[in-house]
Amino acid sequence: YLQDDNEQDAISEFLIDYVKTPLAEYTGTVQSYMRELQEGEISRAEQNRIEQNIIVLTLVVVDLLQDNAKIFVGDVYAPFLFEKYGIESVKLQQSILKATLAQFEELIFDAMSKTKTNVLTNIRNMQRQFIVENQKLRKFSAKMADRQLNREVVRFKKELKKVMPEYYDAIESGNILKSRSFGKDGERVIRYRLDSYAEMSMRTTLLNVDRTAVEVVEESKGQELVEYYQRDFRPLKSGKEREICKSILANKILGKSLLALNSEVASKYGVMSIQDARAEGAMGVWCRHSIRSVSKSFMKKLDSMKAA
Repeated sequence: YLQDDNEQDAISEFLIDYVKTPLAEYTGTVQSYMRELQEGEISRAEQNRIEQNIIVLTLVVVDLLQDNAKIFVGDVYAPFLFEKYGIESVKLQQSILKATLAQFEELIFDAMSKTKTNVLTNIRNMQRQFIVENQKLRKFSAKMADRQLNREVVRFKKELKKVMPEYYDAIESGNILKSRSFGKDGERVIRYRLDSYAEMSMRTTLLNVDRTAVEVVEESKGQELVEYYQRDFRPLKSGKEREICKSILANKILGKSLLALNSEVASKYGVMSIQDARAEGAMGVWCRHSIRSVSKSFMKKLDSMKAA
């Protein structure tokens, strides 16, 4: 795909086969355990077995995803970009790879750890609810007719759906990753499908390899500006572009949205620096934009316009 200049096809196939598919299988396994545990109280030994299976499976999947990322990025995608941008220094290549892969490894480890903790907490809470309710029913079961006892069980299971909506949402939708963020409006909780989250994390990693490679090359050439543009055309999850990206893209000079390679150049041309743009959220997780070089003829035209 890359040799035929079908970069997006290469990325899509890798994501489907080596990121989303294993995570979809992981999610399906976790959902099956959760379905089993919402049917009623099980023995402590059986609960321990299920919890241990989830812990071990999580560790296996983390290792698998990190290894797959190293192979695809390190052996396939990054060499393609290094050749494209003329980066021949082995030390520089390793530095770019180390910085970008480390981010993905941290994101996926953190996401899987949160998922495991969230699932185990939900499982334990569900079983606790059954244990408490069964204790109550045992006290009154001798005085209840079978029909009345069955009605109580049905009532309790309906109540559980109200008490533990997150648990049932995970079973139905597969949103087993619970993420918290803090903003001006306080704490915000978002639940994701793991395969969707990992895809976005991997796409961010691949874009960061490209962004870092371009930035390094342009700095080494003594260039002052780069163009900010949309490189990834996947649909936005939120449906809304982030404000910092809209602001950068709206500020066009001679038809291009520009970023400066340092703050001094930023003041000179009246644009944001790459560092400031990143600090405000550009080129972060979920962002679809990257940077590319601008031609010498463009810089001449820009400098002539500024001098006039």
